[in-house]
Amino acid sequence: MNFIIFNVILLCGSFLAVLIFSIGLMVCIAPLARFAKSDNPPKMVTLPFLGIAGIYQIYFWGFWSAFCVAMTIKFTYKPEVTYNWLYWIVGFIWCTSLIGGWLAHKEKQSSQSFEEARGIQKGTILYSLIAIGAFLVFAFSPSLMLTPYGWALKAFGSSEYIVTNVVIAENKPIHTLKPGTERALCKNTIMSFIKANEMMFDDKGDVVQLSAGAESQMKNLIRAGLTAASGVSDEYLRGIHPDLPIEFQDHLVDGWRLYLNGLESSEPEKQIQGNQLIERWFAFKEKNKDLLYESLIK
Repeated sequence: MNFIIFNVILLCGSFLAVLIFSIGLMVCIAPLARFAKSDNPPKMVTLPFLGIAGIYQIYFWGFWSAFCVAMTIKFTYKPEVTYNWLYWIVGFIWCTSLIGGWLAHKEKQSSQSFEEARGIQKGTILYSLIAIGAFLVFAFSPSLMLTPYGWALKAFGSSEYIVTNVVIAENKPIHTLKPGTERALCKNTIMSFIKANEMMFDDKGDVVQLSAGAESQMKNLIRAGLTAASGVSDEYLRGIHPDLPIEFQDHLVDGWRLYLNGLESSEPEKQIQGNQLIERWFAFKEKNKDLLYESLIK
């Protein structure tokens, strides 16, 4: 279901991108309309507007790449998503197909000569290379997209996932987190562990014998929770409840880390020790469920 939603968002985004791109480009070159019938328009007038149109196109296709990367990061950060590589491949295809596919085809249809068609083809190749380069740069260094496009990504609700990704991947200090990000990290941590816990037991509360695929999925859920938890500071947790740093980090997170180690090394003793720590967290959560729900999950 996540994969379908991911593609629908990029599909709708591509239609919106074409509309915005077309309107913006028309605004940039609109002043040149008065020279359309002139055989030799003054370069001092035309060059600045053509330069603005070129800068606009470079900026816009960079933004489209940033949007595709941001959506990919947002969905691959979901704990139930296990095939991250598939989302990256599809995101890259959406990023490049809009320029090299539909838009190039439409512009070629409007060309009136062979020379004009060749010029359109060259422009398409150039802007496709810009989009490909921007996608690769932003994929490996997400922080670079925040300066030129952070204002727009924030409107799409993707900026906090990029900041989270930067903090975890680049080992940034915790004070670089934007307000609200640590709350999102806590929520992702808890929800990942809840889903992993649900996989361990059946409806009767008995331990389930997991298949190889299910065990792999549960491991990914635990890893996603541990990754998110690495960006949560004790100061933030202490501001919610004085005992929360110990309960969250030492019992919940360390318990799942120990359980995962036991699962990977086939050591049941570690899994039992991990469960014992997790049970302490559940006891604390039961006593403070209203506070924790309002502060971390809602």
